[in-house]
Amino acid sequence: MTTRVFLDWVPRRPGLGLLLIAGVVTAGGCGGVRTNVRFDAVAPFEEYESFEWLPAVGPDSAVALDRALHDAVAPLLIARGYEEVEANADFWVYAHAGPRGFDFGRVYRRYRIRPSPGLGADPDPDELGREVLVLDVIDRRRREVVWRGIATRVFAASDGRILRLADAVPALLEPFPPKP
Repeated sequence: MTTRVFLDWVPRRPGLGLLLIAGVVTAGGCGGVRTNVRFDAVAPFEEYESFEWLPAVGPDSAVALDRALHDAVAPLLIARGYEEVEANADFWVYAHAGPRGFDFGRVYRRYRIRPSPGLGADPDPDELGREVLVLDVIDRRRREVVWRGIATRVFAASDGRILRLADAVPALLEPFPPKP
């Protein structure tokens, strides 16, 4: 059994564009989640003790998805000894998932975040496909992305409505924090 989140990506009527239903259903779909993790080898991961979730910016559907992502990620970080705080965290966490690829421009401009020089280049979005979950760890003081996990094949249905968070998030966070 796996937890899935159903999303109504295309609003059909005003006010109903946001549909978020969490449930437990039988695992299905073909193929497993694939992950790609990169990090800055000189980032002070061993010094991090607290995290803050950066909220999504955009339509209600993005905010609802952001809540679902937070609810999948935060317990795993807390289980590893990190404290979730509302301000002055050691690192920020930002996530995005969608059948249309990823774009962090709006949030990253707001917080003046840039990739760490040690992170390396992103994979070509065309190679990743359109079913992508991206999870970034951002050093708050440096305002740099120091760890990025990208999961592909995260949707169990071809219409992009079933997001396999229960599979994707643990797979992405397995190598976090990176070992020295």
